[in-house]
Amino acid sequence: MVMSNQFYGVIAYAMRYWFLALTLTALCALVGWMRRAAVIRRRRLAGLPDAGMIGEWALLDASGETAALLPAPADGLIGGDRHCDVRVEGMPRFAARYALEKDGLHLRPFAPGKIAVDGQPVQRKAVLRHGATLSCGGYTLQLRLFAGVLLKGETPAPAAGGEASC
Repeated sequence: MVMSNQFYGVIAYAMRYWFLALTLTALCALVGWMRRAAVIRRRRLAGLPDAGMIGEWALLDASGETAALLPAPADGLIGGDRHCDVRVEGMPRFAARYALEKDGLHLRPFAPGKIAVDGQPVQRKAVLRHGATLSCGGYTLQLRLFAGVLLKGETPAPAAGGEASC
């Protein structure tokens, strides 16, 4: 069976648009699936108040007492801006960026020397562990990691009340 050039041209022209329509349909379906998955994830996380958190930042007052507790995500920004993950009114707009790594919480200040960790000014980077204090703009924050967040070189604490049996 021989196909004429005109018939072949018409089929090729139609197939070009058929595959374009098929590709657009697949992309729309993919975007729809991603949106639905994001909505489901948001709903699940809303039901779990500490999901995605590694601990808390305790805002300390002048006497060293806890004035407020702020949730600590695994990575984020510290500052006074409304876009910061750890927001303290009166602090510089964007004070520092931090991220949890294997050996501790790596903190990088936006302005070198404006932040102190455990009393030492930070120029480029500092590694914080549980109990470390961060001072900036007259405010002091203490990092308190959850018990399940194990850093390099640490071992899990034994369960209270003796050994657990299965």
